[in-house]
Amino acid sequence: MKERNEAIIYVHNSQTIKNMFLKVKPCDRDELRSYLYEILLEKPDRLVKAYSEGWLDFLIWRIIDNQYNSTTSPFKRKIKGYLEQEITSDIPDVRDEELVAEMWLS
Repeated sequence: MKERNEAIIYVHNSQTIKNMFLKVKPCDRDELRSYLYEILLEKPDRLVKAYSEGWLDFLIWRIIDNQYNSTTSPFKRKIKGYLEQEITSDIPDVRDEELVAEMWLS
C-alpha cells in the first residue's frame, strides 16, 4: 500500500510525466489524466512493479499514447461519443418540413 501511494505521488509530481501531457490537446488533458489514474489504480500490482523497477515513466507514456492516439481505445470512444452527442443534439432534423419552413421564414 505504501509503495502504491508513493508511485501515485510520483506520477502526480513528475515533471517528465507532466511534459508527456503537452503532446495532448489542452481540452483533453484533464480528462486523459483522470482516465490515466483510473487505469493505474485498477492494476496496483503493475503500478508498484513499474515504480519499483524504474519503468513507470515508460508505462505512463504507453498508456497515454495508446489511449489518446488509438481510434478504438475506451478513452477515445468516450470523448468521441461525447463530442458526437454534443454536436448532433444541436442539429435540427431537416426532414421536418414545418421546422424547415419556419427556419426559412425567420
